[in-house]
Amino acid sequence: LKSSGHGSVFEHANYSLLLYGISRSVTHELVRHRAGFGFSQLSQRFVSGRMLRFVERPEYQEDELFHTQFLERIERAAAEYAALTNRLLEMQQSGTKILSAEARTDLRKKVQQCARSVLPNETEAPIVVTGNARAWRHFIEMRADAHAEIEIRELAVRVFLCLALMDPILFNDYVVEALPDGTYTVKTEFEKV
Repeated sequence: LKSSGHGSVFEHANYSLLLYGISRSVTHELVRHRAGFGFSQLSQRFVSGRMLRFVERPEYQEDELFHTQFLERIERAAAEYAALTNRLLEMQQSGTKILSAEARTDLRKKVQQCARSVLPNETEAPIVVTGNARAWRHFIEMRADAHAEIEIRELAVRVFLCLALMDPILFNDYVVEALPDGTYTVKTEFEKV
């Protein structure tokens, strides 16, 4: 099937992956791959400030200045989110109509949806992705490419490793190659199957 290019047959096999430890920036790129995929992402409307997590870009991890700036930035974002949340809760309790709602859970959602506007793209954004084998292969070929942005490339390589373990028959034609910058790419001779 791979050598003959009959990729439509690959659309019958589906795989669901829970992706966590990835940033909202990456998920914004990921959801652009619509054909053959379904997405369920944790909404920031349902995430309280106590559960905020942030994802540091790979480039920042190796540079002391970038790493320090990242830590300072997320501390500011978390503090600003907490301050906004507290102020909005105070406004609700005083009867301000700006965030009126009938149910208590609705009130909490309205506070969090308003406060989330200050959260950076570095906020963790867990997502469940279901895709057929053909769609996953296309994602790997596009996003594990050496020219892809580094953060989504790292995700695509990890996705490939998971899929290769789950179904080596459909994904055994790929080869992982190291790049000069210490990251990896994934290649196949059967592109666009």
